[in-house]
Amino acid sequence: MLTLQECIDLSGLEVEEIEAIAQHERILEWLGQLPFVDSKRIGFYGLSYGGNGWVWASDQDRAGGFGIFAIAAPQNMTKVEAAVRQELALAAEKGFTADEIADARKGMLEAVVQQRSQDRYLADRWADQRFVGRDFGWDKAYEAKLAALTPAQVSAAFKKVVDPARLAVFIAADKKKAGTP
Repeated sequence: MLTLQECIDLSGLEVEEIEAIAQHERILEWLGQLPFVDSKRIGFYGLSYGGNGWVWASDQDRAGGFGIFAIAAPQNMTKVEAAVRQELALAAEKGFTADEIADARKGMLEAVVQQRSQDRYLADRWADQRFVGRDFGWDKAYEAKLAALTPAQVSAAFKKVVDPARLAVFIAADKKKAGTP
């Protein structure tokens, strides 16, 4: 895994910005020492940068998608891309741990409960389910299947559909700041 220093180009930063990075490093070190934190899986978001990922699948055909985005200083984008590729390769090679699957499952199921508390979501979901000939019983069965997934099943599905070598990368950046022609 790349270190913080490998991911951030300190040249051209102000003293205050470098001090902020040092503070973030100390926070990450502290987090990594907590007994319930896997220090190899800590994500760093700082200096107003961030990232996200998503997976989607269609109810009506076999189409689906998987995406990741990151916001970083232009001169750091090649390192960000390398880090993303490294994490995808690691997931494809080693799969996911029981804790990772438990956390993801918990988050997904909690999100569904929260969504169902909103009338707009319920109306949209009801209409979508009616369109494809389903009812909320289908959702209940889907959530039961989700709750029963094992790390081996999720890892196998990831390996089957995600090929890190086929990752398409699109970068929008100020080429002058990135130091490229």
